[in-house]
Amino acid sequence: MTSALNTLTDFEVAGLHSNFCLADGHAYQDLHPAFGKIVQSLPQLWHSAAEQSIPDAERLFNEYYASFIKAPILKDYKNFRICPTASNSIDLVGAVLKNLQLNAVLVEPTFDNLALLVQRRGVSLSAIADKDLFDAAQANEIDQSFPHLKNFGALFLVHPNNPTGLILSEDAFKNLVDFCKRHDIVMVIDNCFRIYRRNLFNDYKILIESSVSFMAFEDTGKVWPTQDLKASLIYFSEDLRKIFNEIYNEVYLCVSNFTLKILSTFFDVTAQEGLQKTIWDVVDTRRPLLRKVIEGTRLSVPEISRNSKLPVEWLTYSSNDRNDLAICRELKELNLAVLPGRQFYWNSSNDFRSQKFIRVSLMKRESIFFTGLAILEQYCKELRSEKPYCVRPQLAVFGA
Repeated sequence: MTSALNTLTDFEVAGLHSNFCLADGHAYQDLHPAFGKIVQSLPQLWHSAAEQSIPDAERLFNEYYASFIKAPILKDYKNFRICPTASNSIDLVGAVLKNLQLNAVLVEPTFDNLALLVQRRGVSLSAIADKDLFDAAQANEIDQSFPHLKNFGALFLVHPNNPTGLILSEDAFKNLVDFCKRHDIVMVIDNCFRIYRRNLFNDYKILIESSVSFMAFEDTGKVWPTQDLKASLIYFSEDLRKIFNEIYNEVYLCVSNFTLKILSTFFDVTAQEGLQKTIWDVVDTRRPLLRKVIEGTRLSVPEISRNSKLPVEWLTYSSNDRNDLAICRELKELNLAVLPGRQFYWNSSNDFRSQKFIRVSLMKRESIFFTGLAILEQYCKELRSEKPYCVRPQLAVFGA
């Protein structure tokens, strides 16, 4: 690791050059057999996409997604656009907030590019602890717990939150919506890991029927292994329609019809085969294996993340002999890439309490994940004898 690695994306890019990368949260797992027929049908999808108009392709993509996430209110909802990536959606959110001259509060810890992109647009940003906010929302005590929140123009949530995996109950979500509506606050919601939520409720119905001002964006790149063919739907309230469309049209014309057609087919097949079978089983199988590997070592799952369903695992290091960067550096020397935790604390990364975490991805190809797990297992064993550099990962075989 060098000083040039300042952001989580920097670490992810560096991780791409490691033999075993468990750093980024993108969906690079092996293609489930149920999706094989999609690959076989690519020529037909190409021709079908070519025959569609762009407006029709966008409308159908939204309808497919609305059906997939069981949000019928979105099928006829006109206030949406499609970005090539979720990072593009975040950037547009920042541009809208800046145009409206709104300051914002963003949860922490969370992936640092949210803060970086919004701040680069010139938005003043403050932090709030995800658990504190979610707990206050659950108890319907937001005003009492955070009286200063009513002074912000926007509240930026990540749901479920990456990396902790925290989720809101339906009641807590309604309480946040009500709080923002009463105080004329724009709700911004990063739904990039929505598909991994197990407590399903119709959040868009709540948002739209409340008439709260909002922007909420989705992401396919965290779910399906489509070799980074992805799209980010972003929905917004009627009061933001004019400014959002104006800014969007300055930057984008459209997203590839072919990409939208492929992704729509993934929605369809996943709905037919079931999320549990095609997506969740990978997470549900690998999480306990990872937790078994680190059991009884200096790495553990913090209490906040014990019930996480995310396709990544948030781990804490219990000793003061090394921090997150040291762990990442030592693992990198063993050809295993993971993410340091401090940058998730985008507003308090210099606090030593923010430097005791790492994040490990679960959604990688089987050969990558299990070899990476073997390296991590041996590394944890060597930590006990303070000889972390003697591991020979090329000889490690998980389960041996």
